[in-house]
Amino acid sequence: MVVNNLFGYVRKAWFENVKGLNVKNRPMIALDVDEPLWHLSKYGCLKRNKITGSCPLFNNCELRKFCVNGKIKMQNNRAEVDK
Repeated sequence: MVVNNLFGYVRKAWFENVKGLNVKNRPMIALDVDEPLWHLSKYGCLKRNKITGSCPLFNNCELRKFCVNGKIKMQNNRAEVDK
């Protein structure tokens, strides 16, 4: 599939995933998740303990199924996991 054709699918997925959610007493729009997702992909989860790699919020995190165990080092557009 051509990358240009993916834009419509991504846009629809973002729209569907925020449907019915509210932020600051208004309906959420797809752009509300743009900056948090960008920061998460660039910096990783800021709640994770940088020394042990453990997360004190893991059991309550809605994204825990995507989380990996261990210390994560982000450098030079690479992610390294030390388990």
